[in-house]
Amino acid sequence: MTKSSNERYELDSDGTRIENVGAWSQEKHDRLRKYVDITRRTRAKFVNAGSTYIDLYCGPGKVQIKGEAEIKDGGAVLAVREAVKDVPFTEVHVGDVDGKNVDDCLKGIARIGGTSKAFGYPGKAEDTAIKIVSRLHRYGLHLAFLDPYNLNALPFSIIRTLAALERMDMIIHVSEMDLNRNIRLYKETGVLEAFAPGAVEKIDWRQKDEIVRQGVFAHWRSLLESLDYKVGGAERVTGDKNQPFYWLVSVSRNDLGKKFWDEIRQVEPQRGFNF
Repeated sequence: MTKSSNERYELDSDGTRIENVGAWSQEKHDRLRKYVDITRRTRAKFVNAGSTYIDLYCGPGKVQIKGEAEIKDGGAVLAVREAVKDVPFTEVHVGDVDGKNVDDCLKGIARIGGTSKAFGYPGKAEDTAIKIVSRLHRYGLHLAFLDPYNLNALPFSIIRTLAALERMDMIIHVSEMDLNRNIRLYKETGVLEAFAPGAVEKIDWRQKDEIVRQGVFAHWRSLLESLDYKVGGAERVTGDKNQPFYWLVSVSRNDLGKKFWDEIRQVEPQRGFNF
């Protein structure tokens, strides 16, 4: 294993990348794995229309928690591996702004085997979402795992594009740390307006940052609800010193989506958080 030119990654012996991640990333992957497992019987009902897994920020498909020796699956590879135990996804669609990440992730999916057809899309997530939706079965069952590095990579247009399909559940990673650090900057640069359209005009910016952040989340949630989504919950993941990292948000148009999330949400019981 050698260092790549990007310190975020190391190179495995086969030339594929391993992404260096913090320990906090394990919680979102644990919940993703459980969600894929608990929805297996629902996937089995979609024999004709099929079921798909979508990841617009797939990374290289391998991760290593800093300070640990074990190499683990990234989100997309993890989801596919879990699904093939019982009811595989019919199709898997992975994208990343870095083309090598897409190629490496597809190699990881191929090594698992199974019947899923996998497709890769190098490019920005908002463009990739449009391409993927154009290929999906209108009446299929779809799960999108949105796991960007920051809010700049999560404009609401992505969610709106995916939401064009009726049975599109989403698990969304929203960086609270990024919002805490950059909320005023994002207001000035247009990132906040792209993330939560209408928020800049609606929020009273004379308030303290904590109140402003709460207002941004309330507005973002209202945008989800305007697309007929039910917000199953938002799990807040924090560090050892209770420093905020991110929220993991589950949305579905079906009441079962909330039921499933309620059953798998308590990876760390003390960290449950509803906004």
